[in-house]
Amino acid sequence: MFTKSPLTGFYAESYAGGTVAEPLNATGYDAVLLKGAAQKPVYLEISDKGVKFYDASHIWGRDTYETEDTIRREVGVKDAGIVVIGPAGENLVRFACIENDYFRSAGRTGVGAVMGSKR
Repeated sequence: MFTKSPLTGFYAESYAGGTVAEPLNATGYDAVLLKGAAQKPVYLEISDKGVKFYDASHIWGRDTYETEDTIRREVGVKDAGIVVIGPAGENLVRFACIENDYFRSAGRTGVGAVMGSKR
């Protein structure tokens, strides 16, 4: 993740490891750039068929485990790579993380708060 840190106000990068990169790369995309903010909570599905936005109001406020499980069920792809934030990111806590594979955390510099600000 690369962004401006809400914690320091400077350039930020954070890495989580895990299994997200392989499924993303298999779609034909090498990177995702998010600009602006959604009007309400959304999640993105990126596949080899394209990019779709879904309403995420029903998962806003849930913990990261529950959020990851819900998205996996809704997308219906067993080995999907899923990246999520939880209540800390949603509430713009300046040191919030981005999570994947339940226990992989992009935890430096508050990148979760950046995702929360984009809803």
